[in-house]
Amino acid sequence: MMEQRTADSSGVMERAQRKQVDCEDAIPDPPPSALLPQVPAGTGYRVYPEGDERALPDFILESQTMEQVEAATSDWEAAAAALGESGDFWRAVVDDAAGLKRRAPLHLAAKIRAGIPGRLRGTVWQTLTQARSTYLQTLYSQLIQEHSPHERVIRRDLTRTFPRVPAFRAEGGEGQQRLFRILKA
Repeated sequence: MMEQRTADSSGVMERAQRKQVDCEDAIPDPPPSALLPQVPAGTGYRVYPEGDERALPDFILESQTMEQVEAATSDWEAAAAALGESGDFWRAVVDDAAGLKRRAPLHLAAKIRAGIPGRLRGTVWQTLTQARSTYLQTLYSQLIQEHSPHERVIRRDLTRTFPRVPAFRAEGGEGQQRLFRILKA
């Protein structure tokens, strides 16, 4: 009798598993708009569909070459000074990110949610993520020297990435070469 009950139980389990798979197949994928993050009004954030160049800062959209992009971002201190009090906050982030994370994590999170000014964004994110650590720089250098099985696909997609941004438009140009190295690593 015990064997009969075990056989019935396993049959029930098998049917339940089959129904679960059938149900999962029947659930439609959500529309793409449902996948975008819900951003509360008044936060200063704008959400654009993936690949929309409007999400890029104006200085990148207007730059014709990577040298112009570098010139606009390299003098982040002058850009921070031009922002006044808000610039002072971002300068404090770059100078002491770890201390600020400890002392005022909620304030830091709120400022990030409100948006990091475009000309400071690269420097601030590199600071917050510790991307300039010696370890990561060494690892990056090693990774770009190695072969990747995805190189062909990356190269194919480079011309389709930021097609309306002049600094990335030239096939084989400096912008595409830099993007290739980042994607490969």
